[in-house]
Amino acid sequence: MLQRREIDIGGTGTFFIAQRIGVVDYVQLYTHTRSSFIFRQPLLSTVSNIFTLPFQRSVWIAIGILLLLVLALLHFTSKWEFHRGASPATAKYWQQFNPAEQTLSDNFMVVLGAVAQQGYSYEPYRVSPRIVTLMLLIAALSLYASYTANIVALLQSTTDSIKTLTDLFHSPLKLGAQDVVYSRYYFKSFDDPIRRAIVDQKIEPKGQNASWMTIQEGVHRVRNELFALHAERGTAYKIMQETYLEEEKCGITELDFIKVLYPLLVVQVRSPYLEIVKNTALLLRETGLKFREEYRLYTEKPKCQGQTGFISIGFTECYFALVSMGYGTLLSLVVLALELFWQKRCESIDFASIMISPFRDRTTESDAADWKHGGSLEFLGEEMFSNNADQVFVARQQQQEQQEHNRSNRNSSDRCERTIDCNEPRNKGSRRNV
Repeated sequence: MLQRREIDIGGTGTFFIAQRIGVVDYVQLYTHTRSSFIFRQPLLSTVSNIFTLPFQRSVWIAIGILLLLVLALLHFTSKWEFHRGASPATAKYWQQFNPAEQTLSDNFMVVLGAVAQQGYSYEPYRVSPRIVTLMLLIAALSLYASYTANIVALLQSTTDSIKTLTDLFHSPLKLGAQDVVYSRYYFKSFDDPIRRAIVDQKIEPKGQNASWMTIQEGVHRVRNELFALHAERGTAYKIMQETYLEEEKCGITELDFIKVLYPLLVVQVRSPYLEIVKNTALLLRETGLKFREEYRLYTEKPKCQGQTGFISIGFTECYFALVSMGYGTLLSLVVLALELFWQKRCESIDFASIMISPFRDRTTESDAADWKHGGSLEFLGEEMFSNNADQVFVARQQQQEQQEHNRSNRNSSDRCERTIDCNEPRNKGSRRNV
């Protein structure tokens, strides 16, 4: 209408673009409003592992060194406690709590149980291991109290990591835009890679529905989801001020995306009213009437009153803990499979030793004696190569019975020979007497 000279002054603020130069004249009467990405800062647990944040990296390293030192001292003192002589009464008392010598893995479980506040079964008796255990418990208590206090604070904290468009693109937030003409125009005119990527992958992804929506829908999604809405600030803030709870107004952040000048007042090219409009615009700014009307028409960002509401803990907050439990379960299954494999291997070695031991224990003389008295080793022919444990056991029993039978036969034959040898002199003597 200004180009056709149907009107003299534009009724709304107009963005300054190259295509309008020479078509209309701009008056320096800015309207302080713009479109930006508006979102609530996500919780810290959605972008970071809160279970590692309570302590700095140097503190974690110091804790690791302390636990290794305690483990070494505890292992040394437990060894000394076990091998040192004691009275029978003392040894009996100590064996009630520690029936065996503490190994390195046992001491590791003691340290782990103390750090995790889960307890342990080791009962130190001497003074030195008791001192080491006492220092471990005191250090674990202090670390546990500090750690849990920080975890509770971090669960309710929001992150300020989203400060640039690159951070917004790589964040877990979904993006959407208010469906207005100037937003569609500017979104298609971007050439830099990051803005182009945001539009092509977040706003208008290929093969999916575009994220253009009404401002009411977008503000509702910002409230209930991890969502960022590109909309006119004043209108969006007005809806948030009316619908959001006080604690939901905290953490609201905006990020400029299109980066253009504030809208300007426009008039016809070479309009006879141009100087009058310019002077009036300066007068409105000097008297403050312009800022008064802007304050009435455009709502500022809602202020956070410092109230903290109840925060429920979900899978997002416990994600890393659940992942750790999953990996631990998988590791335990792998160790179980290895133990079963090792047990089978040991059983096969025992079977082989059982089958070989009869030949290793027998001597040449015993074999000859068994053969002389009717013994035979043929019954071991099939069982030697059998994998059935019951058959091997029966074979050994048969072998032992055969050996006992042969041994009894040899003893009886030996007794008979000795009896004949002893009777011969007596017979000779009786013959002489006769």
